[in-house]
Amino acid sequence: MKDQAEELRLLMRKVQASQNRGRPVGTGSRILAVTSGKGGVGKTNITANLALALARLGKEVLIFDADLGLANTDVILGLHLPYNLSHLVRGEKEIEELVTRGPLGVRLVGGGSGLEELLTLGEWEVNRLVEKLARLEGLAEIILVDTGAGLSRSVVAFLTAAPEIMVVATPEPTSLVDAYATIKLVSQKNPAAGLYLLINRARTPVEAGAAAERLALLSRRFLGREITLVGHVPSDEHVERAVRAQIPFTLAYPQAPASRAMLLLAARLTETAPPEPVTQEASGLKGFLTRLSRFLTT
Repeated sequence: MKDQAEELRLLMRKVQASQNRGRPVGTGSRILAVTSGKGGVGKTNITANLALALARLGKEVLIFDADLGLANTDVILGLHLPYNLSHLVRGEKEIEELVTRGPLGVRLVGGGSGLEELLTLGEWEVNRLVEKLARLEGLAEIILVDTGAGLSRSVVAFLTAAPEIMVVATPEPTSLVDAYATIKLVSQKNPAAGLYLLINRARTPVEAGAAAERLALLSRRFLGREITLVGHVPSDEHVERAVRAQIPFTLAYPQAPASRAMLLLAARLTETAPPEPVTQEASGLKGFLTRLSRFLTT
């Protein structure tokens, strides 16, 4: 079997080859929602560092912080955000004013704590908000949507709309149970979505593989749904050090095991082809926002 270093070298060559071919004309931003069945599994930390790893591979990345209750991606990135989604919802700012550039050129649109009011907007207000959000199209090749934890209505809204979803779980039994609940909901509400699994804080590759296989088996047997394991991030003391310093661990400790795992994850996701949209209108950010507005207005 090839070790991780060899796999990364091979994937990097493929990524470089795809960059040389250029971006297909007419394609919209690739939308990937990052979610978890429960809090405390490192989902937001994974999202922020995945964005940076993708940027290292030459990708233009934007993070949309969709955690409407406890938005804190800005803290992980060490950024100060003058404005967030709450200013957009209230009509105080335009979407372009919400975009903050962070490390390695990664852009961030911050969420707003207590922004559950988004879920109570009327149809006209939702449509107006969607029109504003649609102007993000073209700012990035990849938009990472950092959802809240659990399965609140706001989380379900984003999972129902996203064309690709990565579930982050740890090997702990409670985390795996909650991850399965998330996979089950996605299978029911958004069966066409590409579904990926990342195991975080694994003590060994064997532990990560066992946890992933358990979820894959349950999903296959009871949901008829295949999930793709895109990797695991090892338990690494450098991650906690970086969090305390409010510096992304891939920047603070680029050679740490967790950082190397994030680069491998970014390369795998770059190499993974997104699911084909049913129609051209269903692709990119426009399709995502159309499905989101449909959920919010029904």
